[in-house]
Amino acid sequence: MSRRYLIATVLYCAALFVLSADTSPPQPGFLPPGADKLAHAILYAGLAAVVSLGIRRGRSVVSAPVQFWAPFLFAALYGASDEVHQLFVPNRSFEVADIVADASGALAIQLALCRWVWRSS
Repeated sequence: MSRRYLIATVLYCAALFVLSADTSPPQPGFLPPGADKLAHAILYAGLAAVVSLGIRRGRSVVSAPVQFWAPFLFAALYGASDEVHQLFVPNRSFEVADIVADASGALAIQLALCRWVWRSS
């Protein structure tokens, strides 16, 4: 992974950490129940995409399975660690559904990137 994408990944993870450390996250009343799961999916799809881009544009060529699984696993595991982190943040909680949403977003973007974007380039 190039230095630029490594820095982008670290910054993205730091931003997610700051968001999860907020003791009173915004709760818009106009959103339907479970809308936070969509936000989780989008945020962790973004993380997987940054890692995927970094691997794709890195100096060494990787196999298709590595290109697919490494970004997915990184984002999913970071999402799980984020939920553990929230056990120690006042007014926040550990939710398995958030881990599922994080992993789902990461999986969706990896399917799209590997199926349509990387395959065509």
